[in-house]
Amino acid sequence: TDAIVAYSESIKIDSNCLEAKRKLSLIYANEKREDTSIKLLQEVVENNPLFVLSQLNLANRYYFKGWEFEAIRQNKLALFYNPKNALSYHYLGYFYEVKDEYEKAIFYYKQALKRNYHLNEVRKSLANLYYKLGKIKKSIKEYKTCLMLDYFDISIYFSLGQIYYNENEVPSSTRNNIKNNYILLVGKFDEYSGSKHKTSYQEGNGMF
Repeated sequence: TDAIVAYSESIKIDSNCLEAKRKLSLIYANEKREDTSIKLLQEVVENNPLFVLSQLNLANRYYFKGWEFEAIRQNKLALFYNPKNALSYHYLGYFYEVKDEYEKAIFYYKQALKRNYHLNEVRKSLANLYYKLGKIKKSIKEYKTCLMLDYFDISIYFSLGQIYYNENEVPSSTRNNIKNNYILLVGKFDEYSGSKHKTSYQEGNGMF
């Protein structure tokens, strides 16, 4: 593609153009050329370990190759260079949730939120995990916080609607309020009404 040619030329002119290598690696990843993508990212990280975004990109490429240990190690390395990076904690939470290590997943999701309170994708992941573990009140609390941060995120209404539908002990007045708001939003976002809610990671590569 034109983008591959352009980035490749940039690298020929300046082999230390790390951002060009990083972007080229992402194009290769989208084309399912994972080994080439990983090789480029490894070069970038080797040249500049402080380039934390590349550390994260490399960790995620490892994950999609099925190399869980390497993915976790790479994310922790990114945290070593930038302990304030909320995305590293988010990804680690997701990795551990997939491995069914739920306490670790909760820990890392919470750490991500400590560093960036407004990361609603992290909070939704935490709320969903709480629900999966049967911690209904904690799940609802996190989803309600999500609504405070983004009232027009229809996926939150969908998730809350599922919880209220399944949990009979929730007051009917609360269920009706959520239902009415959900119907209102579906009317505004018609295209969403027939789709099934998924997290950003379940939809595909998401931010990876």
